[in-house]
Amino acid sequence: MIPILYTTFNRLYYTKITLPALIERTPNGEIYVVDNGSTDGTQEYLKGLNLEHLTLNDSNLGVTEVMNLFFDETKDSEWIGKVDNDTLMPFGWLEELVRVASENEIDIVQAYHYFVSHNHVTWDDFKNCNGVINLDNGNLITHPYVGGSGIVIRREVIKGYIIPVELIFGWSYFQVGRPEIKKAFYSGVWADLLDMKNNNSYSDTADFEYYVETGRMTKH
Repeated sequence: MIPILYTTFNRLYYTKITLPALIERTPNGEIYVVDNGSTDGTQEYLKGLNLEHLTLNDSNLGVTEVMNLFFDETKDSEWIGKVDNDTLMPFGWLEELVRVASENEIDIVQAYHYFVSHNHVTWDDFKNCNGVINLDNGNLITHPYVGGSGIVIRREVIKGYIIPVELIFGWSYFQVGRPEIKKAFYSGVWADLLDMKNNNSYSDTADFEYYVETGRMTKH
């Protein structure tokens, strides 16, 4: 079984969609659910699911600290994964990402979704600016960093702790500081980000304050 970190902080309506789907569609995953102090009924909902691995924090520790604690728990794992509660994963996503990563010696692979990079508008533009590995079922697009949801990670490359950095994702900063880690997006697995409506465009209901509240970035 491959440990999968699933994080929540409020937005119960997303969790009710994505968590049951993740459990159903990831039979080879061991789901670790961590709630970061939700106050909208999320914790009560999670308690009713009879989850094997459930942590309910009294306050918001931020995404970075939750990831660090998860990394500590999974030191003996060959692969680990991470999915946030705004991300709907398809059947077979875990096996396919691990397969592609293993066969192509990639350390961190993220499923393809609309928000592939803030610097690029379309997938073709993204491919033109980065290294491309053409595979039968899609393309691997190498990049200095990938996102933190819908990903698999070769556990041995995580050394030390991720440090939160003001106004940028701590996870991205960690990756940029470790250029020897091979990272890529994979177009063969589609992840549906519920906050997004098309390429690099947030849905009308996206809660921008959420990214501050969850510790992904801070205000000046």
